[in-house]
Amino acid sequence: MMRVAIICKTFLKGGAEKQALILTKLLVDKGMDVFLVNWYGEKVDQRNLKFINDNTFRYFPMSGSFLRKLKNFRKILRQEKINIIISYLTLSNFVSGISKISNRRVKSIGGIRNEKLPYYKFLFEKLIHNYLNDATVFNNFSAKSKFEKRGFNPKKVYVIQNAIETAGLQFEQEF
Repeated sequence: MMRVAIICKTFLKGGAEKQALILTKLLVDKGMDVFLVNWYGEKVDQRNLKFINDNTFRYFPMSGSFLRKLKNFRKILRQEKINIIISYLTLSNFVSGISKISNRRVKSIGGIRNEKLPYYKFLFEKLIHNYLNDATVFNNFSAKSKFEKRGFNPKKVYVIQNAIETAGLQFEQEF
């Protein structure tokens, strides 16, 4: 069985957080064992927490210092026999990448949600992408192209456009 950890910096309101929750639901519905990790465990929007609880996701809100959280995250990876880490945004991408150093069997997939990053953040993401993570997912082709032109390894870059929830929407035609 595929065992996946999805890690976000927070679960406050935001696009990356929403995509992480939608992906978690889709993977759980497909029968995968998914562990949802909130790096700043106390930072969670109540609607997102309700969604997590209503769907009985395996949820791990982290606490403590950076090193304590990193140690606990690596412990989750080992104990739960995680195969894949999916991360969203710079901090989570970094945590995913450095966690992989001591656990080479884990595949790490980073996520970049914006084609315009401050220069320091771009350089950090480039290092993470080229040297730590196995792949990086963008949500649009424009960002993919721009980042490849600026030194991202094109063999490790993918585009997966944003998912949407269709439950409750009324369509005049079936898809």
